[in-house]
Amino acid sequence: MVKKEKKTFAKTFRFRSVLSKNRVLLFGGDVDLARKLGKVFKNRGLVFRREKETRGVEHFIREFSPSLILADCGALSASIKLCDAVKCSKNFRHLPVIILEKKESSSDKNIIKSLSAGAEDYITRPLDMELFIARIAVILRRMLFNSGPEEIVKAADISVNLTRHTAELSSRPVKLAPKEFALLYFLMKRKGGVLTRGMLMQNIWERKYFPNMRTIDIHIQSLRKKLGVSGKHIKAVEGIGYKFDA
Repeated sequence: MVKKEKKTFAKTFRFRSVLSKNRVLLFGGDVDLARKLGKVFKNRGLVFRREKETRGVEHFIREFSPSLILADCGALSASIKLCDAVKCSKNFRHLPVIILEKKESSSDKNIIKSLSAGAEDYITRPLDMELFIARIAVILRRMLFNSGPEEIVKAADISVNLTRHTAELSSRPVKLAPKEFALLYFLMKRKGGVLTRGMLMQNIWERKYFPNMRTIDIHIQSLRKKLGVSGKHIKAVEGIGYKFDA
């Protein structure tokens, strides 16, 4: 009995460590589903939000900075349209999307349509919550490992060594403050991709918001200055955040 309890605890802990602090954004769905998901996600350390509207998808994504998107827009065609909008967006195509549909409407054809649209998974309702959470954990774990830290990241004439915590510009050392180093690594690691302010706050400052949003801008300005001419590679994306373009 004790062994079984320990095993269950270990399994739950592994799930929580993968899920914890991730953010899930549901588009559509009904009040009952949102209530159930909110409760289950909260118990597992996930931050959850529901948006009834499916128009202005990019606005809601920028605002909430989700790790994963659930699409339950009534008609499958509407969920697929939303998935298309996410996957065709240069800024958000990296985000995994799970399409939900009523079991009675499900078919092999619908599964193929959903996966062909770029969805990471297709799941029928009513949900088996344990299985649902397990599938979410697999997707988030895969994302975590796929974007795992690289020892050295290079772009243009800049090199960042994560293991030694050093940065070089044209083979010459550059002295960076801890947050500046983290910003540079994070931007270079996701070269070409736009990082929202929410992503930067979560991953570097480990905070959901700042009383003064200028904090990020001030660190970026200081980082650019230290990189000299190469600071031009760090570009502001109006209304969204920053990206490293080289």
